Amino acid sequence: MFFKFVLWLPTVALAFTLTTSNMKGWDREEVEFRFNPANCSVSSGSIEEAINHAVDLWNAVPTSRLRVSYGGTTSETSASASPVIRCVTTGISGAVGVGIISTRNGVIQDGEIQLNSEAGDSGNINSKSEAQLKITLAHEMGHIFGLGHSAVEDALMYFSLGSKQQAILSQDDMDGMTWLYPRKEPGDGVLGCGTLALLGGGGKGGDGFSSSGGDSAPLAGGSPVSTNAIVFGNLWVFLLAASLWLWSRRERFSWKILERIS
Repeated sequence: MFFKFVLWLPTVALAFTLTTSNMKGWDREEVEFRFNPANCSVSSGSIEEAINHAVDLWNAVPTSRLRVSYGGTTSETSASASPVIRCVTTGISGAVGVGIISTRNGVIQDGEIQLNSEAGDSGNINSKSEAQLKITLAHEMGHIFGLGHSAVEDALMYFSLGSKQQAILSQDDMDGMTWLYPRKEPGDGVLGCGTLALLGGGGKGGDGFSSSGGDSAPLAGGSPVSTNAIVFGNLWVFLLAASLWLWSRRERFSWKILERIS
């Protein structure tokens, strides 16, 4: 006797993107940021307050295993394994900040966040509010973790500051972090419980605010990749694993059926 199992799966659409098609994120459990206060057009205290706010924000994702920390000031002036946050006076005109990473086989090796301190430029951080500075730093940290831009306008990882008024995460932002850094749960496995916060993300991310300068974030590895293909690829892996599990137990099922018939 042949049994045919059909699993109907809903269409899954995730709005977050990754920076490369093979993005694997950092290969450690904690990413520590450091800050170089040289050349900054606003006080070090204001920037450090924004850094700490961003750290707390990303650490609040309950389904992500990645921990984020702030290690204090440094004199580093380039990308580092402990990502450096620094101010630049040229090179990113029109942008408030940029996040830069380098990868090897999809694994992030180092990174840095550059904040605009160019005199007279529209993106200069001294022309932004405290809220805008916090949003900018939290957004660029997302790029350092391997997240690209989200299609959800209210998401922190949306390409533009738009009309956001506070730095908070949308469900889609949390889904992106969970996808890259899933927190393992007891029973995880082929038929275990998944750890993605929400399949089909895109929850509200709070109110917005207007800002000139926008966001420009050159990232290593080329264009962002949509997670739709990744989700369906993993669903097919699940179906294959389930089929193999059923096939390995076919004789036991057949024996029980024969017992009932007899």
